[in-house]
Amino acid sequence: MKRKIILYSEGGFQLGLGNIYRSLSLAVSIRSKEEDADILFVTTSEEYVRQIIKDRGFPVIHLENQEHAFSRIIDYQPALLIIDYLGISSERVRQAREKGIKVALIGNDSDANRDANLVVNAIVGTNFVNTVRVDAYGTKYLEGPKYLVLRDEFMQKRNGYVYKGHLQTIGLLFGGTDQSNLSCRALRDLIRANIEANVLLILGAGYKYEKELNAVIAENRRLQIRLLHNISNVSDTLLTVDFLITSPGTALFEAFCLGIPALAFFQNESQQHVFGNFFMTMRYDSVPDLWEKIHTVYYHEIGMFREKLEILQVGMGKNEIIENILNL
Repeated sequence: MKRKIILYSEGGFQLGLGNIYRSLSLAVSIRSKEEDADILFVTTSEEYVRQIIKDRGFPVIHLENQEHAFSRIIDYQPALLIIDYLGISSERVRQAREKGIKVALIGNDSDANRDANLVVNAIVGTNFVNTVRVDAYGTKYLEGPKYLVLRDEFMQKRNGYVYKGHLQTIGLLFGGTDQSNLSCRALRDLIRANIEANVLLILGAGYKYEKELNAVIAENRRLQIRLLHNISNVSDTLLTVDFLITSPGTALFEAFCLGIPALAFFQNESQQHVFGNFFMTMRYDSVPDLWEKIHTVYYHEIGMFREKLEILQVGMGKNEIIENILNL
């Protein structure tokens, strides 16, 4: 008999697409381990987000709101429910557990954790220290950057970055939506710095500032700018850059996995609250000269950068996550 597994996740302009891609990575890995698993996505997200899920080969049910979503989940009676949504309520988790459903929470830091079977927190509330523990309520935790869920394409090319000692191509990638339009801000600053370099700008599926971006590109007189939209071969593309400017989230840790030197700028107060003074994350306004900062990290701090990556062990616990989920 097939085991029914539901993944509940949300994404969009305000939330970004990191949760969606993370859930998809989990779903792909689960399917590879348990081929006959009956995997279904449930979301209230808009159509382009749902299409991302469908394009990866998974069925998805769209519902009006979270209440309707959880009502459908309970009716479906899955053996396992994986929730990738920051701030899920205890009531929702208890509702599922009372029906005999095993619950795994991804990236959550609320009272709901004590009602779950498993909590995987790579960043939220971990102080970025890798640990495994069980709390007083019997909930098991996998915590720290080691337990980031990255796509297999990145794990297979781990540390694939080659340091050339010369800054030739700067990558800009601010997630699936780029809420604060840092693409324009960073590109404008690089143009005005009058540097001799190439810029590779990667835009996600939810980017909405094309008009302003085109105006910024029109200011350019010296940079070689290459523009890519919603690409699928992200790992191969990132390995063509010498340095990455991004935001705290999936893209930053994908770069870390590959070994690419990177800076990450907060998109909103929520990111700043979660990441605080985490390695290579900062407010854009705190850097008076973007090119000088890139230059310093690349030429003078690369040894420290590499040492820190070894400590973080980014994404190396993925198999452990899948085993714990499937053992519930």
